[in-house]
Amino acid sequence: MPEIDETRLGSLNAVAQIADALLKNPKTRKKYLEAVKEARPDLPIPEIDAAAPVASEIAAVREEFTKELKAIREDREKDKNDRLLGSVREQYNKGKQELLDLGYTTEGVADVEKFMEANNLTDFSLARKAYEFDNPRPAPGRPSRNNFWDAQEAKAAGSDDYIKKLFETGGQDESVLDAQISTVLAEARQGLGGARAR
Repeated sequence: MPEIDETRLGSLNAVAQIADALLKNPKTRKKYLEAVKEARPDLPIPEIDAAAPVASEIAAVREEFTKELKAIREDREKDKNDRLLGSVREQYNKGKQELLDLGYTTEGVADVEKFMEANNLTDFSLARKAYEFDNPRPAPGRPSRNNFWDAQEAKAAGSDDYIKKLFETGGQDESVLDAQISTVLAEARQGLGGARAR
């Protein structure tokens, strides 16, 4: 057997004590054994060799689980965004319909939409009020036949067929009055539609 000098023996004893201390400490044992296996792969270390297949299985399961969890989260986020977008579209279409129900023309609705974009508004009701405040409707036209004296002047001038027919029938024929009411309503509606179509 070869002889070992004192210095070499002391060094080997120190290394053995360090190795022993590393193996006894639960925090450093696994790291030490992994380092030994890395340096000497052919050396059988049951704790490391038995754990390797289990560790690779766990890593594969963990990777698959992570992918699946990511896909579920993406699907939930997409569903949430789709519901939110659908709700916004529904509210937007409902607001447009409310404007049309109030008598706005398609051009008037388009103007309100432009106003909403320019002012970063999303609520049609609020936008309509602000739009009408900034763009007031024109005042209704002043009627020319507002009193009896105007009717007398129109009869004398002979310029109004309605007044003539009214005087001819003595106010007894309602068809004359009905025709005039229809004419006035049509003119008023046109004026209102023009005001909303701004």
